[in-house]
This record gives sequence, C-alpha cells and structure tokens, in this order.
Amino acid sequence: MTFCGLTIDSLRAEGGVIDLLIGLNMLSNNNSHRHTPTETEGPHQKSTVGIVPLAIPIVAGPGAMVTVLVAGQQNPHLLSKAEISLVILVMSFLIGVLFSFANFLSKRLGDTGMSVVTRVMGMILTAISMGLLADGLKGLLPGLAV
Repeated sequence: MTFCGLTIDSLRAEGGVIDLLIGLNMLSNNNSHRHTPTETEGPHQKSTVGIVPLAIPIVAGPGAMVTVLVAGQQNPHLLSKAEISLVILVMSFLIGVLFSFANFLSKRLGDTGMSVVTRVMGMILTAISMGLLADGLKGLLPGLAV
C-alpha cells in the first residue's frame, strides 16, 4: 500500500463512497448496473432466482477488501494475520451455507418481498458506508474530527 501511496484513511473513504453508491442503487431499486440480457430479465422470467441483496458488497466488494486491508495493516503480527485468515475461512463457510438457502427464501418472499428486503438492505449498507466514509474523512482531514 505504501508503494502506491495509499493510506488506510483513503481506503476507508473510497470503500465508503463505493458502498454508498451501491446502497443508494439498492434503495431506489435501480437496475442500471445490469448490462447483459440475463441480468436485465425480471425474477419472474428466470427459472432459478437466488438473490441476496448484501452479498456482493459485503462478501467480496470494496468494503470487505478495505476491511481486510485495514485489519492487516493495524495488526502486523503473524498471529493476528492468522486470526484474520481464520475468520475469513469461517465466514466463507457460513456464507456458503446461507447462500444455499437463498433460492428457497427468494421463492418464499416473492417479488414484492425481495424488493422490500433489497431496500432495507440498501438502507443498512448506506448507513455502514456513511460510517466508513466518515472515519476515512476524519483521518484524511483531521480538522473535521471534533
């Protein structure tokens, strides 16, 4: 990170902005991020639908990457890095188990229920991203921290 001139605070602010944009798209139920015909099909046109609204931004998105980078930077010891790796492995397993129920839940909730869940998760993601952005800006612009 030092080689590229990146700081933890700039990564926090960047992750906050990207997650904020994703959360706002989820809140407005905006489909502009979809580009292929398969992505633009409505859920009623697909044979299998397994939608987990927070999956991409939280599991493998910029917020998750920033979190791992910040944790690795703040905990330079080998034991700390092993603990972080263990947490990632455990969470990957748990998320895989939860993903296996996504299709079932999507069918039970229906289109309207999934729309509501997407908007609620968008609101939660937006709140998380605002905290991440605020922390990054406080570090980048210390005059903002009171």
